[in-house]
Amino acid sequence: MQGRGFGRELMRFVEEEVGRRGFHEVRLTTAVVIRRNIDLYQRLGYAITGREPTATVDRVWITKRVNAASET
Repeated sequence: MQGRGFGRELMRFVEEEVGRRGFHEVRLTTAVVIRRNIDLYQRLGYAITGREPTATVDRVWITKRVNAASET
């Protein structure tokens, strides 16, 4: 199913829902080795805000500011 826009559409929904609920940012984490996800998030305007090595996998934290519903 890759390459059909489902990930992009899902992230659009997440951002709208986060804003609708009055929050100001989306934060997520993924494994550093899943480069395809990181590349997608960055293309969508997300920024890497941290890294966390764990016993099983190195993680990267990614964040994007969104407008809360009351601000639109």
